[in-house]
Order: sequence, then C-alpha cells, then structure tokens
Amino acid sequence: MFFTSYNSTEEKIDFYILYVKEGTWTFGLRSLNTTIIPSNDQTVMSVSVERCPKRCSSHGACKVALDASGLASYSFCSCDRTHGGFDCSIEIVSHQGHIWQSIALIGSNAAAILPAYWALRHKAFAEWVIFTSSGISSGLYHACDVGTWCALSFGVLQFMDFWLSFMAVVSTFIYLTTIDEVSKRAIHTVVAILTALMAITKATRSSNIILVMAIGALGLLIGWLVEFSANLSSLSFSRGFCLNVPTRRETIGAQLSTLVRTLLRRFRWGFVLAGFSALAMAAISWKLESSESYWIWHSLWHVTIYTSSLLFLCSKVDIIINSENQTTPDGNYGLTRQDSFSRAEP
Repeated sequence: MFFTSYNSTEEKIDFYILYVKEGTWTFGLRSLNTTIIPSNDQTVMSVSVERCPKRCSSHGACKVALDASGLASYSFCSCDRTHGGFDCSIEIVSHQGHIWQSIALIGSNAAAILPAYWALRHKAFAEWVIFTSSGISSGLYHACDVGTWCALSFGVLQFMDFWLSFMAVVSTFIYLTTIDEVSKRAIHTVVAILTALMAITKATRSSNIILVMAIGALGLLIGWLVEFSANLSSLSFSRGFCLNVPTRRETIGAQLSTLVRTLLRRFRWGFVLAGFSALAMAAISWKLESSESYWIWHSLWHVTIYTSSLLFLCSKVDIIINSENQTTPDGNYGLTRQDSFSRAEP
C-alpha cells in the first residue's frame, strides 16, 4: 500500500492510494497559511473507489489478485509491452519501435525453414513435422505476445511454443542415432512427456535450456548404447564363447576399436563443432534476456537454435550400400528365373 500523486496543482491535489486494505480509514487535511490574516477558503475533499486507475489508460488489462494472506483482494493494471506505470500511461516503446520488435520476434522464426527443408529432403518426416510445427507455433505465440493477433489463447500458444521448441532440440540429438524405429519411438515418447512437463511448469526459467540439452544428450547416449550393445552381442555370439582370457581380451579390444572407428566415420566433426558453437550461442542469448533487450536476444535465440539443429543434422553421414557390388557370402551367384518356353519366330 502506498500513495502516489496525480495531476496535482497549487489549488488541487489528486492522489491515489494503491493496494488499499480493508478497515476504518481517517483522513486529515492541513492547510499551511503563512500569513497572519485568517483564511476563509474552504477545503473540499472527495473520495472515490476505482477498480484500476484510469481503467489502465486503455493500454492494459485490469486484473484482481489475492494478498499473501489470501483473505483480501486488490486490483492492478497489467500493461501491454509498450506501456508501463501503475496506470499504463507511460509509453516505454514507441510505435515504430514496437513494429521493429514485432518483425524481429515473429520473422526470426523463419530460421526453422532450414532444418525443416533438410529433414524433408532426406525423408525424415517426423523431424520435418516437429521443425515446421515449432516455427509456426513460435511465430503465432510471439504475434499474440506483442499484441498483433492471437490465433488461440495466450496460455495455449505459450505452451505450444516452448514444448515444440524443446522437442525440436531433443529430436535433433535422437536423429543422430541409427537405432531401429521401435527404439526411436520409445525414446521420442519419453522425451515428449518430459518436455511437456517442462513446458507446462515454469517454461521461462533459464535452467530449462540446460535440462533440454541434457535430455537430448541422454537420448543420444541411450541410442548409441542400444546400437553398440546389439553389435557387440552379434559379434560375441557369432564368434562363440571362448574360455581363453587373453583371447577374449583381444577380441573385446578389437570390437571396441572397431566401434570407435565407426563412430569417428559416422559424423562430419566440423559440423558437430559448429553445431555446439551455435547451441552455446543460443544458451547465452537465453541467459542474457531482460525486459529491455528481450526482443533482441530472443530473436537471436530463434536463429541460433534452428541453425544448430541444421548443423547437427548435416553432421550425420548417410551410409549408402551399393547393392550392385554385393555378392553372396559364399561367393556363389544366385539363380535367376527365366522364361523356358520357346518364343515363336515372327
């Protein structure tokens, strides 16, 4: 509860008592007379109750909240992004500045086209749906956030924006694995549940970006473990069980060496380093966001996070098997069915 003067002059004093608590109030006015002659001027006081000062000056919404005790309610103005003050009468962003901020926040989501196009070209349709949906939902959310147009309620758009953004980051890491589709679907289901919980509970906290990268790295690690364990099992069973300890050590060492070489050949490591650099820049942008520079750093977040996804996708080496050069394991040729009937001569 505090006082604030409003449109006060030498003859008239207006003031607001904000966040008033219920109870008995007593007002006392004192007129300072510096002359000896008594003054016959009358002092008039009028008291009125307003839900929100000046109805938030048409630049905000009047909302009601409960105090810490939960017994008393009070009203306050929730101003739009371009105005501030207790009655939303202070312009903090000009109309032209608001236009540029809207263009930056909405237009920067066009960076989602880069990984979406790559995924579509390589027939990674699940990733294409996620990147496309993430870019569209983020653009709609920021269009509503800046007051341009709200396709759905603000809460729904905010949830979709954060959830699909988290899914886009994690799905990029899962795509780098070469496990079977059944295992990928299982990991995607778990990731969808975890990221949805993160998006619905304190989605804007800065620690979320660390959690998202940790979940993505964990999904990639699990995919590699599933793949490598399957390869090790197949190699072990194909060679049989050997009781000779030195021979077993040599076999395991050779298998691990083969797996390391396979891992090194599987990625274009220049793209991997560039992807991590872009991802680090996205994390820095997220951390540096403030009320004054939000539109700058968050627009940069859009560009860097989608660019990092593109770089990670490009880092994966496609393994192409040329079927024309393949032969059967025993070196024999396969039989080909031919037409044994005689052909009539023309």
